[in-house]
Amino acid sequence: MTRADIEKAETQLKVRLPPSYVELVTTLGAPAVLPRLPPGADPKRAENLDFTVLLPREIVKWTKELRRSLDPDMFEEPESLERVRKQLANAIFFQFGLDAGEGFVFLVDTADASGDMKVADYSHEYIEELDWGPESAVVFASLAAATANAATQIEDSWDEYCDRPA
Repeated sequence: MTRADIEKAETQLKVRLPPSYVELVTTLGAPAVLPRLPPGADPKRAENLDFTVLLPREIVKWTKELRRSLDPDMFEEPESLERVRKQLANAIFFQFGLDAGEGFVFLVDTADASGDMKVADYSHEYIEELDWGPESAVVFASLAAATANAATQIEDSWDEYCDRPA
């Protein structure tokens, strides 16, 4: 990734990406865990890779998708919609998780003086219960802490992960 790729994404998102993310993708690229893919699945498409860190252009695509995917019919309690919408407006989706609809987001409103942000777990399945408040167990202090959590998830599900059908 180049600085130009990052600046283009920052312009589209209207926010600076955290220095920890920028350093990761400009020095190492976008790491991912390659699952056993079904026939015909493209291993170069981020959505086919578990725990993949998204490239800047993919961050833009998936952040926009995250924000527009809300539908009032998804909620048992319609009053939850506005609260969830506000939380997603401050989230930048940057990494997939183990299953479709899961991943990690940077919380824009938590940027520190260096520009780094806290990271939160995201699950589409539990969208109505979304809570990224200060006491939430799914909010991590940094990209490194979220990465350690992802490594634990991979380790905890390794046997199941390896037994996925091809």
